[in-house]
Amino acid sequence: MKGAAKRFPSKFIKDAYVLIWRMWFTISYYKDISRYHFSPPPSVDSAMLVIIRKKESFLSTNNYLAFYGLAEYALRRPELEFQMVLRPIFTPPQIKHLKKKLGNS
Repeated sequence: MKGAAKRFPSKFIKDAYVLIWRMWFTISYYKDISRYHFSPPPSVDSAMLVIIRKKESFLSTNNYLAFYGLAEYALRRPELEFQMVLRPIFTPPQIKHLKKKLGNS
């Protein structure tokens, strides 16, 4: 489970589920836990995370499903810049507006 735990605080997000969690929580990697601390020992090591709810979320619960769908779509091609990934969905003026809002002018 250590590998799964490292995905949540990672700088590079490849999973929409992880992105959704990070909209509401600050997640940091705390420490490794050896598989031998469990009985019976699992086949992999584990890890401990620190998860703190953010005072203000970047995402409202009303927009959760729409954002999740968009995130899943966009993360299918993580090697591409977001304007290239979103080109089939948004018009050029919409992408320009989005870049401006995100500070990527």
